[in-house]
Amino acid sequence: MPFITQGKTNIKYLLIVIILAVIVGGGILWWGWSNRFEEKPVSICGPSGKAFWIDVKNCNKSCQTNEDCIFTCGCGAINKNEICGDEGVIYDCVDRDVKCENSICVAGEEKIKDETANWKTYRSEEYGFEIKYPNDLELKEPTQPKDIALESVRFGDNLETSISIEVRDSDLSAELEYMKWRIIGHVADEIKNESPITKDGNNGVRIDYEIISGEAVISHSIVIINNGKYSYVIDVPSSQTDQMLSTFKFIETTEEFCGSSTNGGCASNSDCITGGCSGQVCQSKNEEGVITTCEFKDCYVAKNYGFECKCTDSKCQWKK
Repeated sequence: MPFITQGKTNIKYLLIVIILAVIVGGGILWWGWSNRFEEKPVSICGPSGKAFWIDVKNCNKSCQTNEDCIFTCGCGAINKNEICGDEGVIYDCVDRDVKCENSICVAGEEKIKDETANWKTYRSEEYGFEIKYPNDLELKEPTQPKDIALESVRFGDNLETSISIEVRDSDLSAELEYMKWRIIGHVADEIKNESPITKDGNNGVRIDYEIISGEAVISHSIVIINNGKYSYVIDVPSSQTDQMLSTFKFIETTEEFCGSSTNGGCASNSDCITGGCSGQVCQSKNEEGVITTCEFKDCYVAKNYGFECKCTDSKCQWKK
């Protein structure tokens, strides 16, 4: 049958050509579509049987170590080389820990976001502690003179958000009474709550109070922790007390004993005495008193470092 008859196009031939073109073109498109993911080194899975563009299969959950597992909202705990192809089906979108248990990836407890992870850190080598504080607060000048607090710092100026820390050479009961005296009748009418706490095996107490500022009521808490040497006093907005306390920790101090010895003559330990304004000098009782400046340093306290003023090799010296 000729393609053109009497100057006219043969309709049958034209239809055959069109149909063949559709078949061939569709086959090419189908081959490209079905093989478009062959280069991907991972499989695609989902919880529903059909994802939006490809058939899915059961997710590979096999593992050898915890590092082989990841968590996805749509597919749960799966092998890290899987792609969850049906994230639109969400059965659990709370981020969870994952672990490899009996060679299978399983979801664990909900991950608790640590809001203090990126906070700033204040560290005191001299008094052996560190604590974190919010990034939007700035470190300010000491809040108390040395004769009231060995160390005092404040973060921020706003009464509603500011935090202060003081260190004093006092026991827990004395510090508690002192803080109550500072609060009642001065910044608040009463103590709202008082409760014992422990921190790293050290005893402490928390007291809550309210500051009336105009029409605003500002809730604050004071936490006192005593390590047998010092009382650490943290004054913080009540809403952040638990967070602040969770970041407080004692550290090993690197400071060494800084007392001095005159090496004055002696026959026995009874011939040696301590002198200087802070008792930081070991000298012979037969020597003139040593004059020193009267600032106090923690490194002057010999007993904290295991030193005693003794007669050694006929000389008065600090010795362990």
